[in-house]
Amino acid sequence: MADYNYQETSGLEISVSLSCCKAVEASTFVDEWENNKESLYKYIEAVHLGIKGVVTKGGQPLPYAWVQVKDEKKAFHTSDRSNERGEYWRVVVPGDYTVVALDGG
Repeated sequence: MADYNYQETSGLEISVSLSCCKAVEASTFVDEWENNKESLYKYIEAVHLGIKGVVTKGGQPLPYAWVQVKDEKKAFHTSDRSNERGEYWRVVVPGDYTVVALDGG
C-alpha cells in the first residue's frame, strides 16, 4: 500500500520490522532495540532530504497550489499535505531541481 499511496496521493508511509519473526518474545525487545536503534535514528534524520518549501502569492501562503518538480510526470497539490500553509515537500535523491507552482484555487 505504501508505494501506491506515494504514487497516487504523495502520502509517504513506512513499515518497520525489527525481526524476521511475526511474534517475538517480549524478553527480546531490549536486544532488538539495541541492535536497530542507530538505523532508525539515521532513517529519522533522512526526513530532511529532498525538497521543501512554501508556495506564496502576494506574500501570503497559497494553500491550494499545484507543485511539480520539472521533468517528473506527477504534480502534487499542497492541500494533499493536509495543511493550509502552502507547504510542500518531496522526497528526491540529492541533485539540482526546478520546482514549478501554479495557483490551484
